[in-house]
Amino acid sequence: MSEDGAPHRHHDDSHEAPPDNPLSVGLITPAISLLSRTGNGLSHAYTKLTLISAGITDIKLLNSYPHLRYVDLSMNAIKDVAPLAALEFLLSADLHGNRIERVGQELGNLKYLQHVDLKANSIRQWEVTGWPLCGFLNLDDNALSGLALPEFTSLLHLSATRNTLEYATPLNTPTLQKLYLSNNPIAKVSNVDLNDKKHLQMLHLRECGLESLEGFAGADGKALPALVYLNLRGNNIHSTAEIDHLSYITTLRILVLLDNPVTSHPTYRLEILARVPKLDRLDKDPITDEEREEASAYKIQMVEKNHAAGADGAEGDGQQQDSDADKDEDLGNDD
Repeated sequence: MSEDGAPHRHHDDSHEAPPDNPLSVGLITPAISLLSRTGNGLSHAYTKLTLISAGITDIKLLNSYPHLRYVDLSMNAIKDVAPLAALEFLLSADLHGNRIERVGQELGNLKYLQHVDLKANSIRQWEVTGWPLCGFLNLDDNALSGLALPEFTSLLHLSATRNTLEYATPLNTPTLQKLYLSNNPIAKVSNVDLNDKKHLQMLHLRECGLESLEGFAGADGKALPALVYLNLRGNNIHSTAEIDHLSYITTLRILVLLDNPVTSHPTYRLEILARVPKLDRLDKDPITDEEREEASAYKIQMVEKNHAAGADGAEGDGQQQDSDADKDEDLGNDD
């Protein structure tokens, strides 16, 4: 199911294959536009092709149009996108809603490519190691079980929701601002490369099977210094103590934990706010001034009781066990 409850839209291989309908001059002629100077500056050529929902199954003819910069072939029946490799000056490619199963390494030579939409296909193989200027990449609603982006150094927006991703690493995306990985069986935060994400502001990990939040700090202990919005809805977080893994993210303002077991804790909002005091909104509700004051006092009580529990523990093993139990209760541990 999709994040809004709709079914996945990538193609089912069991569907009957559409009849052959290769790209032809007759189809291209009325669909081509935007006369511009060619890349070498010596002549002019049409640089934009828009051919949507035309039942296209084959795009080999693109080899004859090397000056294209903007290609929109969305909602067709294309399986092989290798011919795009002939478009040296390609800037934007929209092929969402096709039947693509493989994005091969031959497309790695598209050094000017900036905007790529491949959502709602059937992509299982991803072989491109890098597009140096690509700022936007949409891989939603495909069939990827893993994703590696070793050299996407200009990427700002990456979305790969509703795949079958078990990992998304390495992600060499130092400029990344928005990352959407919801509805994937990722299971552990460490299965996502959060290292060197100094500009990441928005992270969606909804319905990813997470039971722990360990790993958010990354290898250097401070992986997400700019994160503002974190969506963890629909995971399996039980303990409020797991939120301590987020406490170092001083920029975090919006946290979504709806549909996690932890939300049933009797002091849920206080526990979260005590650990992440700069939040402006928890789930759908803004933090009130009264809640903020109460959480501040609650945190002081937590610290005092924990300190007392530690002092009592020095008197003997039996007392240590009692104090540990009190500590778990005070911290809201549900384990």
